Amino acid sequence: MLIDTRAKSPAYGHGAKYLGHLDRLAQQVTDWQSLPDHVRYREQIKKAHGRKLGFWSLVK
Repeated sequence: MLIDTRAKSPAYGHGAKYLGHLDRLAQQVTDWQSLPDHVRYREQIKKAHGRKLGFWSLVK
């Protein structure tokens, strides 16, 4: 089995694009009800996955 040693998942591009879509959609939400707002959501992602520099380099 070939193991990717570059520490960069091919899914990072898709995830970064998806997060960009969420950034734009979040601007339209006025009532988050019991959910954390998008700023908090991104903070949680950054806290959990902050060391994945390959991913964060793709996030715009």
